[in-house]
Amino acid sequence: MKKKRDQTIREDGSPVQELPDRTYIRAFGISPSPIVISTAMEGRIIEVNRAFSRFTGYSRQELIGVRAVDLNLWSSNDARKRFWQMLVDRKSLKNVEMSLRVKGDRCREVLLSAELIRVEDRLCVLAVVSDITDLIRAERALQESEQRYHGLFDNSRDAIIITRPDGSFVNVNPSALNLFGYSRREMMRKNVTELYLDPADRRSFVETIEETGGVRDFEVRMRRKNGTVMDCLFTFSLRRGSGGLREYQGIVRDVTERRRMMEDLKDLSLRDELTGLNNRRGFFTMAEQQIRMVRRMKRNLYCVFIDLDYLKQINDRFGHKEGDRALVGTSKILKRSFREADILARMGGDEFAILIIDDFEMGEEVILNRLAENTADYNRTNRRGYEVSLSAGIALLHYDSTVSLQELLDLADTKMYENKRRKRAVRGEFR
Repeated sequence: MKKKRDQTIREDGSPVQELPDRTYIRAFGISPSPIVISTAMEGRIIEVNRAFSRFTGYSRQELIGVRAVDLNLWSSNDARKRFWQMLVDRKSLKNVEMSLRVKGDRCREVLLSAELIRVEDRLCVLAVVSDITDLIRAERALQESEQRYHGLFDNSRDAIIITRPDGSFVNVNPSALNLFGYSRREMMRKNVTELYLDPADRRSFVETIEETGGVRDFEVRMRRKNGTVMDCLFTFSLRRGSGGLREYQGIVRDVTERRRMMEDLKDLSLRDELTGLNNRRGFFTMAEQQIRMVRRMKRNLYCVFIDLDYLKQINDRFGHKEGDRALVGTSKILKRSFREADILARMGGDEFAILIIDDFEMGEEVILNRLAENTADYNRTNRRGYEVSLSAGIALLHYDSTVSLQELLDLADTKMYENKRRKRAVRGEFR
């Protein structure tokens, strides 16, 4: 094609851009952006680059000489008319968001830039396409993810707070406002250090989370708006927020009532002397209160019943002193596997029970995996001629269930013996 170097004048007196020289024609061919030249009136394609062929899925031979409407490239006839009207009105277009249809009848979201040019005395349109389909999908996925996050954040029964290292608040959920007794406006104007009973606890918290990247069941005393003091457990992690700024994101749990129960129990003979865990009486005393509390809170509970396998064989072969060591070892495994807020007890002999408030972190699989990992760790570091082996059964108590604590224990006990029988069958052990 022979290109003229002078400019042609539009009817309104403004110049129509000429198709540039060979240097720019070469750039046209190798450009990574899809580019197409078509006649202005008919929309018949007269030239495309390789990127445009890849974008549409059509070969150059399939495109040249064919009208865009015949290839169904426009998502609709209205879209084509709107594009042409904007080009006529504005003389040139830059990054107009539109939908184009490619081979296979698939729609792609694009930014379309266009300019009127002259090619061999014909008025044509030079259009450059930027495919933003994947970007839009990613933005939509991010928006959906943020909506899910905000749904969990706003509806969580746990108090969730997000602060910066300097103590200023980034966000708090409604449960946090209820816990501390402030309005959102009041809370966001405060520094979180003002809520600590002892500011030294804040410094200790910051040092720990900056060093380890997170804290779990970090004990601290906080003050409500009305002046009352509560015992709290923090579970927080160090994250990057918007703009890459560091944030402390986590959960604050009020364990004041639970702590009071613990203090009240100190004067009672509710502890197992050997292991330091609650005994059977202690378990029932604390568990009944726990069940009443979670039913008010509409939270579920897990009851875990655990049996120390082969205690009789350990006693017979190594003596009762070593059997006691195995029981103490089991208590250590349980303390590592469960939270301080959970109720742990030795029910008697080789039997143990744990009561756990259900939350997002727990579940039967998580519980069993923690037990297995901590048991394996204990056996690796305590070689005494035998290995501690535990069998466990788990029963879930829904907050609206009328099942009694004893019935819940019996159900967990039954599941434990089922698991024990399966384990022995695998090992080829029968009684």
